[in-house]
Amino acid sequence: MRSAFYNLINFINMTSIHDVYWGAARTILKNIYQIPYSSITDVAKMCYVSTATISRLCRKLNYESFSDFKKDVTMNLHYFNQDAKRLFFDHQLPAPESIDEGKEIFNNHFQNVIRNLQDTYDNIRYEDLIYIVDKIHESKHICFAGNFLHNLFPCNCRLNSVIWEKTV
Repeated sequence: MRSAFYNLINFINMTSIHDVYWGAARTILKNIYQIPYSSITDVAKMCYVSTATISRLCRKLNYESFSDFKKDVTMNLHYFNQDAKRLFFDHQLPAPESIDEGKEIFNNHFQNVIRNLQDTYDNIRYEDLIYIVDKIHESKHICFAGNFLHNLFPCNCRLNSVIWEKTV
């Protein structure tokens, strides 16, 4: 979802929450996996707006039409899913014989998260963490950057821009 996903994120972050397109973009982002299977009418209903609004939003996102946006989302979801498979090491992938056992996959995932947290804890010195926190506190501007979904803020707040000004 490289371009479509980031176009939506940037649009949401740079647009007023009172803008009708902001609400539609946010709804589309929340339901990005449904876009390849949806018509413009389906998306308009999902967002409680007209098809013309969805069409204009797509143009604001630098697509010529909803169809182009949908193709980009579909193509990038495919690439994202392929990339996600390559992000795991062999020992992190569920065994083929247990792939259909949801509980086993669920357990393996959380065990992997626990191992990654433990590795992080083992490799970060407390003094280094304090130094970083002090530098953030002293800074006037802070830029959060990342290229994976886990780098995004999973909360109801939104950044007004890529640079966050401290109000402290």
